[in-house]
Amino acid sequence: MTTTTFASGAVEKPTMTFNGYGKSGAGLIGVGEISSNYNIFTVDAVFTGDDGKVVSSFRAYPYDLKWSVSSEIAIRKLYNSLPSGRTYTYTLTAAIGPGSKTVCSVTFRK
Repeated sequence: MTTTTFASGAVEKPTMTFNGYGKSGAGLIGVGEISSNYNIFTVDAVFTGDDGKVVSSFRAYPYDLKWSVSSEIAIRKLYNSLPSGRTYTYTLTAAIGPGSKTVCSVTFRK
């Protein structure tokens, strides 16, 4: 429950945004900030290969209204450990309560 919900008695519609700081493509990997009007319970960063199988993943438990992807060096380490010469998809998904939202998804060749 947010303070707005408590004060008004009406449930506030959840919102979630991702700021990629003007980056695009593979430049979005390991950067940006996720914001929500409800506490963010989990954030999953997943790298899948061109066959759709998960190659590498990371989960954070921020329990906050904002989470800085840029502060999480583990995501950059996962990217750096990916073998070159393949196509991957990076997906960033955040969850609040019972729902989740993919805030960033980019396919790239390393």
